[in-house]
Amino acid sequence: MKKPRLIIVGISAALIIAGLFFIDYRHFFSRSNLAAFLGILAMVFNIVGMILSNRHENQSSADRRMV
Repeated sequence: MKKPRLIIVGISAALIIAGLFFIDYRHFFSRSNLAAFLGILAMVFNIVGMILSNRHENQSSADRRMV
């Protein structure tokens, strides 16, 4: 299950970079940038979730080996 999570992290990182192109930097805190900010925030949460899931899987597999 590690490889699909890493693929999702890569796709999320690419979507964050793509989202940066849709931001209007002249009116940075305008309402038109809200969708881009929310998309970037969702992808950041997605990446954090996948990383934490990989860590949990590594810890649980290490615990099973010790028992």
